[in-house]
Amino acid sequence: MLLPAFFIFYTQKKVDHQHVKLLYGAYNTYEGNYVGGFTSEDGKTDHVYSFLTYHTDGYQNNSDWDKLNAAARITHRVTDDLKIRLNLRGFNSDWDAPGWINKEQYENDPEQSANDTNGGSKDHISGKIDLDYSLTADSKILFQMWSYDQNFKRYYAGSEEGLAAGTNLGNLRDFDRLAYGTGASYNFIGDLWGRRLSFTAGSDYMVEQEDRQRWYLTAGSGRNKGAKYIDYHVDSNPSALYRHQLSDHQAFESHPRRTLRSLHRRADRPSAQ
Repeated sequence: MLLPAFFIFYTQKKVDHQHVKLLYGAYNTYEGNYVGGFTSEDGKTDHVYSFLTYHTDGYQNNSDWDKLNAAARITHRVTDDLKIRLNLRGFNSDWDAPGWINKEQYENDPEQSANDTNGGSKDHISGKIDLDYSLTADSKILFQMWSYDQNFKRYYAGSEEGLAAGTNLGNLRDFDRLAYGTGASYNFIGDLWGRRLSFTAGSDYMVEQEDRQRWYLTAGSGRNKGAKYIDYHVDSNPSALYRHQLSDHQAFESHPRRTLRSLHRRADRPSAQ
């Protein structure tokens, strides 16, 4: 899935960077974003923040779009061997959609919309805490806790032309998903018995709750919901144990060459109601 906005962070040992961008264009389209960060005076804590706001009236009628995107990452070095990272992200998007019109309607007025009903919204917030503990220069233990909460609404409706009031012409889809979990792993990257080895072993556990509901949309009612025709709830608690190994070794002494040997094992235990 492609998101309308994204941020990529690369944090060095020192953070001291501020970036602001403002854009304005046709159809009252504007965008502003900020990416910046700093390191505390004692050098132990890095901060990276980003924010984006966007709006457009769109080319066609009923095609407004507003979105906000914010993220933060804070890394604190408790000791030389222990680091804690906090990652937060929030996203909001509300949009209107012109809907489908036929060729004749488009040629008559390309900016017209099918109605004022089509559109939707998406909201999500997520957070994650990571603990990294270095056992040696080549190995570390990772522990993480995370949570993700999202709501998605989508209004679909056809043209009301020629339809009696109360006639079904589309639907509202309302999806809610809450997930949270934890995991731990051992990670090694180094030389072992004359070979370059990358090894990871760990476990994950997740709790997921999902609600999916649908209502009819009727002529003359706009976005007001009609009768509900889908309503279900799913609970799941999957867990997993995994191992991944990648080694680089000499295949034959008489004809030396570098090869990679990969081994991956994962045991999942799904559980759902």
